[in-house]
Amino acid sequence: MAGDEPKLLELLPEGRALLQDALIQIVTGGHIAPLPSAGKGWAGVANLRGNLIGVVDLGFLLGFGPTVGGLLVAVNGHDLQYGLLCEGISGPRELPAPDELPDEPGATDPDWLRPSPPGEPRVIDTNLLLEDPRLGADL
Repeated sequence: MAGDEPKLLELLPEGRALLQDALIQIVTGGHIAPLPSAGKGWAGVANLRGNLIGVVDLGFLLGFGPTVGGLLVAVNGHDLQYGLLCEGISGPRELPAPDELPDEPGATDPDWLRPSPPGEPRVIDTNLLLEDPRLGADL
């Protein structure tokens, strides 16, 4: 049925996106409490509808440095809810056709960024992102 195709929610910094099916909520002005000794990729924890969720700093994991301010995007991954701290969102996009996707990811891409055709945002796999070794505890 027309209009039922999956959509992408493009995140800032540009060139990254989420499948809208993974999206729970976009939170503006939410407080993120730091977690001492958490992995450097963790911004901290936030209260989402009365539940504490871990918040991953997307800017840090992409090599842009820690995200200051930003927007919390709550997502599902590995059957749990967590947040992505990003600079903002730029809106929904159409999902590229499967035959437009390259077969191989780039050499420097983390496993959790899916390949994309030139000019299209890289889709974040919200399950694989939680397996990034930079999210391990700094003990």
